[in-house]
Amino acid sequence: MIRPVSALILMLALAACAPTVQQPLTPPPGFAGSVIEPDAFVVQDGARLPMLHWLPEGEPWAVVVALHGMNDHKASFHLAGPQWAEQGVATYAYDQRGFGRAPDAGSGPGRT
Repeated sequence: MIRPVSALILMLALAACAPTVQQPLTPPPGFAGSVIEPDAFVVQDGARLPMLHWLPEGEPWAVVVALHGMNDHKASFHLAGPQWAEQGVATYAYDQRGFGRAPDAGSGPGRT
């Protein structure tokens, strides 16, 4: 009796680790493709990923696309971005899907 129960528990634990595939969002009618707007990256499926940026005066010598970690958001770079801009580095930080103000995985674009 213990072996079948143990096997069932093991199978359930392994099933909990199974990867899931995020389905793409459906772009709105007339969507022309990915663009960078002043306050968002609009990606290939029409989702708007809110963005902050810090730009140097004049032409940057480097560009940083700042990606936040788990349970974080774009404003994590609010201290580093301005300092890097003073050094001539452009920084773009956006909310990844499901974090900050970005759409959740599987939801429609434009979540506020």
